[in-house]
Amino acid sequence: DLDEEGGRHALSQALSFLRRHLPEGVLVTRGAEEVGVDPARVRSDVHTFRRALEAEEWGEAVAHYHGELLDGLHVAGAAPFTDWVGRERERLREAAAAAAWQDAHGLIARGYLVEAERAGQVALRLVPTDESAVRTFIEALAAGGDRAAALRFYSKFAEILVQELD
Repeated sequence: DLDEEGGRHALSQALSFLRRHLPEGVLVTRGAEEVGVDPARVRSDVHTFRRALEAEEWGEAVAHYHGELLDGLHVAGAAPFTDWVGRERERLREAAAAAAWQDAHGLIARGYLVEAERAGQVALRLVPTDESAVRTFIEALAAGGDRAAALRFYSKFAEILVQELD
């Protein structure tokens, strides 16, 4: 609710406080308009998650997805920020689901059908209405020799659709 000058002053005070209380070098500035943290000094589950995705380490990526980005954070009067957080939450959740599906298919290919079913359950919890991914996974389970798991998975998906879509 501050004007630009007041906002810059409040930001300057906040940054001074952080510099006094954080170890040297954690905060970094990039010119006069940008401030951040040194990724070599601060660990983030989002960065670890993204690195695992880039390396196509699907199981690792899923293991580093710890739920909604900034879960529980609500900033009144900051619609652009709130919109951005909402889009990021959805993008990260969908990326985690895609990684879980990739992991599940890789496990099927290696003959680990029970583990594959578990990975598929994770993907299903993350994005419960992705019919195309579910159909492909059910077909892969059946082709991998576990028709019972394919039928169980189908039943679970049908239950979720009833709950989600009535």
